[in-house]
Amino acid sequence: MLPVRAILLLNADGFMTRWQSAAVREAERTGLSVSGVLLAASPNRRQVEGRNLGYYALAKAARFRNPWTKSEPLDEALAASVPVLNLTCGVERAWDVLTPEALEFCAGHDVVIKFGLGLLRIPDELPVSHGIVSYHHGDPRRYRGRPAGFHEMSNHESVMGVVVQRLNNILDGGEILAEATSPVYPYSYRRTLTDAYRSGIPLLAMTVRNLSAGRQIEAESVGKKHTLPSNSAVLKVAASQVLASASRLVYGAVRRKAWQVGRLETPLDLAHGDITVSSVDIRRWSTPKPYAFLADPCGEDSEGVFCEAMLPTGKGSIVRLAGDCLRQVEFGQSGAHFSYPQIVHGGSSSYLFPEVASHNSPSLYAVDPDTLVVSHRQPLKGLECERVLDGTLFEHHGRWYLFGQRAEEPASIVRLWHSNAILDTWEEHPCSPIVIDPRRARMAGPILTQNGENYRLAQDSAHGYGSALTVNRIELMSADSYAEKPLGRLSINDFKGPHTLTSSSHGGYWLDLYRDEWSLLAGVSRFRGRIRGS
Repeated sequence: MLPVRAILLLNADGFMTRWQSAAVREAERTGLSVSGVLLAASPNRRQVEGRNLGYYALAKAARFRNPWTKSEPLDEALAASVPVLNLTCGVERAWDVLTPEALEFCAGHDVVIKFGLGLLRIPDELPVSHGIVSYHHGDPRRYRGRPAGFHEMSNHESVMGVVVQRLNNILDGGEILAEATSPVYPYSYRRTLTDAYRSGIPLLAMTVRNLSAGRQIEAESVGKKHTLPSNSAVLKVAASQVLASASRLVYGAVRRKAWQVGRLETPLDLAHGDITVSSVDIRRWSTPKPYAFLADPCGEDSEGVFCEAMLPTGKGSIVRLAGDCLRQVEFGQSGAHFSYPQIVHGGSSSYLFPEVASHNSPSLYAVDPDTLVVSHRQPLKGLECERVLDGTLFEHHGRWYLFGQRAEEPASIVRLWHSNAILDTWEEHPCSPIVIDPRRARMAGPILTQNGENYRLAQDSAHGYGSALTVNRIELMSADSYAEKPLGRLSINDFKGPHTLTSSSHGGYWLDLYRDEWSLLAGVSRFRGRIRGS
């Protein structure tokens, strides 16, 4: 792919926020070349009206000491050799207008990336091949205008959109070049905004790829134009946040998720769409002491199924459940957290592949099947600096793929790595991230094959952790391409879950599920877990 030569359009002070700088850096790794910067001053001055003072206070609180909205000087994000043009825009009512000098500065480049100014009038003759692109934190099919995330919270949405658009002269009505979905947290406007900014970081790199390939996302219509909320609307949202925060604190203090592992004997048609499993068809295992719960049944051998068993210390261990007998895998690492144990077969060897993001890079473990003692750890080459949550390996047409979430990124982002062989060098796939959507991102078990089709199961985290999973059919997967289609939601009546599901070689499926239970020690246990984990 040829480099995409870009001009950055910033405010006159030359600052970028941390999330904007991170977006540029990731896009530069996928072909973006910043070859000029416009520092533009706007004669337009937004008037602060008394009816909107409540929102300005809320927004200031959301930005206070928030590292992702902190401003960074231009010279920290870009090479000092990049040419810079300072200018003052023209004015056309509420819209800023680029000067002829600015247009001449942009001539010959591929795209202008707008991080500054407000409303910008797009000239009829723009001397860049792909126009001016800009972020909008909201789904323009429903939420145009401003402010980001507020109206979604006010309307009790579970998610909000983030897009990169090619601008035209309709407010937030341009062609969508890349899009993401981010969770809405009813108890925190600050966290809602922060996750939206962070979830949108990869979109600029995705935009570069789509511009090079001539791709865009069809949007049938544009939504209602929203404006700054009144003080009374802000008070309603603030009161709702207080109630949601109080409910969350009460839950944390006296409620717990009583996870169990279960076995479903009835068949599932993964291509069917939404699926509701009857809980009476699931045989559930009780959790033996000293463990707090069993979850993540991800891998099976001839003796039983491997799953996570939570210790009283708040650290996960890996156990093999065979009938009513439970034995723990001995890793030789005291105090380390292990979860999500997949069994993989590479060449003539079999390995245990658990999640070890809290203390190691993705690694294969050789385990004696009789003693369950680990004899060797083999880190995946090329991923020594990665910390991957719920990493899931899959071999397809002689090539290996690793699905997972970077531990430092929001739960709405799932990435993909690939390799010629399981013990060969791994690198990030050119289509990574493959999904940015909390309803179908984080992995929920091994890739399942049914009737010749491959299905990726993902946790639906937009409606509460572990509430259900989403079934995605993989449409295309190769060294340079990936595509999938969400088919529906899989849930369990009378329970929440599953958040992990895998097929059994004996027929049926292993899964996990839970109910919320009262526990006067729930808060104490959570506090101890955090102290020991820090």
